[in-house]
Amino acid sequence: MANNFNIEIAKSKSLISIQMEGNLTLNSAEKIKEKLKSIKIGENHLKGEIIIANIVDIDLSFLQLLISFSKNQKTVLPISMNLTEEQKSLVKSSGILDLLQIKLINN
Repeated sequence: MANNFNIEIAKSKSLISIQMEGNLTLNSAEKIKEKLKSIKIGENHLKGEIIIANIVDIDLSFLQLLISFSKNQKTVLPISMNLTEEQKSLVKSSGILDLLQIKLINN
């Protein structure tokens, strides 16, 4: 499957908003990690949020990357995920809901 994914990062004085979509899988994990590595939420009182929508494919490698990124921030990072029922099942069975502040939205 192609590495078609998109990450948009919007910064204001008090908020960093990260929006992700597309193929969020092992094939794109390294490129996603590279885009996220310079973001430091919680520094200078910045709040953050992650919005994940329009997902073509998602796998455990992306969820692990999301856990790692979130744990390295200096504040709790709310995450909204717009998922199909199949994707929601993967996310629930991964155990990530116990680790992060995630709001699941029906696709």
